[in-house]
Parts: sequence; C-alpha cells; structure tokens
Amino acid sequence: MSPGDYYIPAYVLGFALALKLPALIRNWRDPLLWSLCTLIFLAGLVFTFAAPPTIKVVNSASGVPNLAAPVTYSILSALSASCFVLLICWHSGDQATVRRVSGWCAGGFGAVSVALFVLFFLGHAPVERLQDFDTYYANSPYIREMILLYLVAHGAFCVGMSVLCLRWSRKATGWLRAGLLLLVYAFAITLGNAVCKLTAVVARWYGVDWDVLSTSIGPPLAAVGGTLCPAGFLLPMAGPQVVGKWRDWRAYRQLGPLLQELDSRSASGPHEVPLGPLTSLTLRVMQRETAIHDALLRLGPALDARIREQATEAARRDGHGERDAEVAGTAAMIAVAAQLERLAPDRQAAGRDDAARPGLPPGAVPAEEADLRRISQAMRHSAVVARFRREAAEAEGQHV
Repeated sequence: MSPGDYYIPAYVLGFALALKLPALIRNWRDPLLWSLCTLIFLAGLVFTFAAPPTIKVVNSASGVPNLAAPVTYSILSALSASCFVLLICWHSGDQATVRRVSGWCAGGFGAVSVALFVLFFLGHAPVERLQDFDTYYANSPYIREMILLYLVAHGAFCVGMSVLCLRWSRKATGWLRAGLLLLVYAFAITLGNAVCKLTAVVARWYGVDWDVLSTSIGPPLAAVGGTLCPAGFLLPMAGPQVVGKWRDWRAYRQLGPLLQELDSRSASGPHEVPLGPLTSLTLRVMQRETAIHDALLRLGPALDARIREQATEAARRDGHGERDAEVAGTAAMIAVAAQLERLAPDRQAAGRDDAARPGLPPGAVPAEEADLRRISQAMRHSAVVARFRREAAEAEGQHV
C-alpha cells in the first residue's frame, strides 16, 4: 500500500471528528459522545502511525529501530478498548455499567500494551522494517511472542465484537440495526487482516514465504475495516439527522413553485423574511409554509370552486387518478385566482361574479405540508393547470 492509502482514511476520520467536535463541546458531559470521538481519534491515529513515512519518523526520533511497531500495536489495543466501551455505552447507557466496563477494558488492554513493550525490549530487532516487520521477525525470540500477542488479542477482539453486534442486531430495528450490521462487516473484514498476518507469520515458522498475505492483502482489509468501524457507530446517530435534513430540503424545494406562482402572479403575493445563511432548513420550510398560507388567505375571496371542479374533471379525462385529479383541480383554482388578481387587482376580477360563484367550504384548500407540496408540483408539471392559467389570461385580456 502507498502512504496515501494510510493517510486518506486518517484524513477522512479527522474530518468526521471535526464534524462531531461542536456537538461534543455543547454536550461535553455526554459519555457516548466522548466514547465516539475517542474511537474516531484513535482510528485515525492507527492509520497515521501505520503509514511507512510515520514509522520512519517515529523510529528516527526515538533512535530505536522499529519502536513504531509496539507503539502502533498499543494504539490498536486502545482502539479495541474504546470500541468495546462505546458498544457497551451505546447498548446500556447506564453510567455505572459504563464506568465498570471502562475499568475492565483499561486494565485488560493496558496490560496487553505493557506486555507488548516488555517483549519488544526483551527481543532484538536491529534492522528497520517499514512494511514487513511481522514476517521479517517472525522467528526472533520475544519479538515473535509480541507479534503473536497482538495478532491473537486483536483477532479475539474482532470475533467478540462481531458476535455481540450480531446478537444485538437481531433485536434492533431501523438505523440501529443497520449500524450494527455494518459493524459486523467491519470487524469481520478487520479479522481478515489479522488472519492474513497470522497465517504469514506461521508460514515463516515452517520456512514458507507467504509474506504477500501480510504486506499486500492484509493492509487493504485493515483500511476498509478501520474506516467502516467508526461509520458503523456514526450511522445510527447521523442517519436520522441526514434523512431529516434531506426531507426538509425536498419539502423546501417542492414548495417553491406554489410560492413562486403566488408571488409572481398575485399583486399581494407572499414575502419571505430574509434569513441568515446558518438558518436551519426546518425553519426555512416553516417560513415558506407560512408565506403560502398567508397568501392563500388573502387570495381566498378570489378562489372559485367552479374552476376547481372543471379542472378536476379535465384531469380525470386526461387519465389522472382521483387523488391526482383533485390536486390538479385545486392547483388550477389557485393559479387562475392569482392570475386574475395580478391582471386586475383594482377591480378584484375574481370577485365580480360573487352572486353566481359557489362559496368554498372551510378547509377547501389543504393546509398540510404534504398536500401543499403536491399542489406545488402540479403548478409546475400539470398540463391542466397550464391550460386553465392560459385560458384565464386570455379571457381577462378580452374582458379588458
């Protein structure tokens, strides 16, 4: 793998951490956020320290050849501990349980990290190896045990986390289930990296050169698994927010044609109060709905139920279903009223036949956001609405 294959995932994880930092600052007492940010930070740190250029810098700065190996393995142990703590925090939420599990993890993985450094300094690894440390020193006393310890510990962690996530996913639903299943895949892929490296090391014990498993096949698996792991934890938290923002954006865009129709064709059209660039989409949708409701209220006397009935019947003849025909009829009624008000605001053109025009019952124009969006889309796409709007303009032009 090239250095970019290590640093790109590290940059991605760093960007994800930067996105979560504002939430952490606002809720700095939240143990779940702390655990998640710690995991993202450690995952990025593992990729950074596993990159050959970083390995070389660490070895040169310390003056100890291959010191980057136990350093990277220790960070990987800390990442494993943070994953386990976050899963328990995620599942339980009980502060006492989280503290107890955190203590166990700190003790267990801390002992592994200490053992890694002890074995490293008891052994002898004078030749710097940037990419094939595991297989090059597979038969060196103490270094061999250090490599075996980290691979077995990491493999056992991946198996345990996969089993826990799979069991929990059977009871979960929605985004939580999706996140847990993504974690199962992430840990399974990461386990594949540990298996490849362990296989290559064992092969060296028997004099067989399968180094390609450790140097070429394993690292890409680690990169994919290491990136998917934080994503699996982020998905249930960020997924609903992303979907909510997407729905708000769709609603905002879909209400546009109706607002534009009322604004451009009505003399007393709606006016949106300018909002700042950081205003939420939810507030923008609410403002757009309010502007439309206000405009429809002002336009109320000009709305003609006969136009809606005629347009609805025309939509039925064009092959529209009952629901779509009613939407097109309501949209045509609004479009004609706005057109006439714009062309003859001084005479209130739509009101000159009040005696003959049937009144609109309360609730004749839907007020729900979903209904307004359907009417708005009919304003743009319905041929029936376009025809009635055009006929209204021609009739008013002849009248003038």
